[in-house]
Amino acid sequence: MFKDTMPTPAKKRDQRPSDGEKVSPDPKVPRHKEEDHASDPENMAAASQASPESSSTETNSDMQEIKEMLVVIQGQMATVLSDNRKIQRDLETLKESMNVQDRELKQTQQQLAKAVAQSELLKKELDAALSKFRKQQEEIDSIWCKQDDLEQYSRKNTLELHGIPRGAYSSTEEAVLKVTTALNVNVRPEDIEISHHIRLKHSEAIIVKFVSHKVKSLVYKARTRLKNVSLTGLFQDCPASSRTESNRIHMCESLTAYRRHLVNKLNTKRRNNELLSVWTMDGKVFVKTSPEGSPIRIFCDEDLDNL
Repeated sequence: MFKDTMPTPAKKRDQRPSDGEKVSPDPKVPRHKEEDHASDPENMAAASQASPESSSTETNSDMQEIKEMLVVIQGQMATVLSDNRKIQRDLETLKESMNVQDRELKQTQQQLAKAVAQSELLKKELDAALSKFRKQQEEIDSIWCKQDDLEQYSRKNTLELHGIPRGAYSSTEEAVLKVTTALNVNVRPEDIEISHHIRLKHSEAIIVKFVSHKVKSLVYKARTRLKNVSLTGLFQDCPASSRTESNRIHMCESLTAYRRHLVNKLNTKRRNNELLSVWTMDGKVFVKTSPEGSPIRIFCDEDLDNL
């Protein structure tokens, strides 16, 4: 490049003496010869001819170098302008993308607001439905309790006898009269409204309904005497194959399915030594946790957890 090989015009101007600067004579050339040489007409003419050519060459060199610098600057400017246009396009694309995202964000916010409003409405409807459901559940529980009470009331004169095999008696009424006689309770055939055999989940029993609640209560209160009564002693004709292992007769009140469920759970606790005793009286379920404790009435499963 001309930059590296040729001196710049500034450098050339620096090499020429300034107007106020004196040029020292060459020590190798005698002074009179320099004066003669300068005063020589031929030399003066040659110098006058060489000066315009030298000045023109320097001017052309400076112009060429300026042109090259302008070309470089123009190239750099073109690159900068190209980069600026690219940045401008990227910026416009980014702005458009941001506008799209802003519109989507606003749309999403509107949808979210609608969803929140709808959720609040559904929550109110759900709360109303739950409130209505709880009221209905309370009504159902109340109706169910009343139904259970009515069913148990219909069983108030009824007892169940467990542990007597079917082959031990010819009729259920005969078996009932034998048991009441063993308990020293005076029961006549006319005191029995109806009796029959029933098959339970894990056993069989005789169910007997007395004419009056008074007779039923007398028989039920005497049930503790069954501890001294054996099956074979009361039913001597009972086949050996149908005898129970305990050889005992058990008496209980006829309970509804739910109250029977409560008694079974309580008896399990009693066998695990968690309770002292479990019994029923006129369909009401009672427990005792200690000899000194008072009887506790059990109404539902939740009461079992509070024992």
